[in-house]
Amino acid sequence: MYARPRPSPKALSRHAVVSEVKARVLGGRALSEAIAEVVAQPHVDPLGRPWARFPRTVRRWVRLFAEGGLPALENQLRP
Repeated sequence: MYARPRPSPKALSRHAVVSEVKARVLGGRALSEAIAEVVAQPHVDPLGRPWARFPRTVRRWVRLFAEGGLPALENQLRP
């Protein structure tokens, strides 16, 4: 049995945002409406600093999570 690497605080924060969106969608909201509601709420980053999120970014996180789960929410190296 091998151990998976522990998710980063940033990936876990992104997952929390995705979970808020998914909960609203399961409650009957349209995806765009759910994202708008979540983005409008104040959030903090893993260090407790205010953290602004944008609808396009949150939509990307929702897609990444659907395609690859929590590992997909980790920071990606840029070429």
